[in-house]
Amino acid sequence: MSETADKPDWTIAEIAARHKLSRQTVTKMFENESGIIVMDSPTKMRKRRHRTIRVPHPVYLRKFGSITKAMRIAKAMRKKLC
Repeated sequence: MSETADKPDWTIAEIAARHKLSRQTVTKMFENESGIIVMDSPTKMRKRRHRTIRVPHPVYLRKFGSITKAMRIAKAMRKKLC
């Protein structure tokens, strides 16, 4: 069994708090990612929709790993230019 398989799924609020981002920003980041778990409640007329989004640990690592890598590359390039 892999190390990430036994990790619990992340909530949007947990990711937002961990990275000091708004919940709306995190939702936009993950809403089109493959592998996330979305639980929608049926909408009633004139009511906003309620949905719960869970992000499995491998999806979280995939998304934030690529962001972290891009940040490291940008930082290295800035150092190179100075």
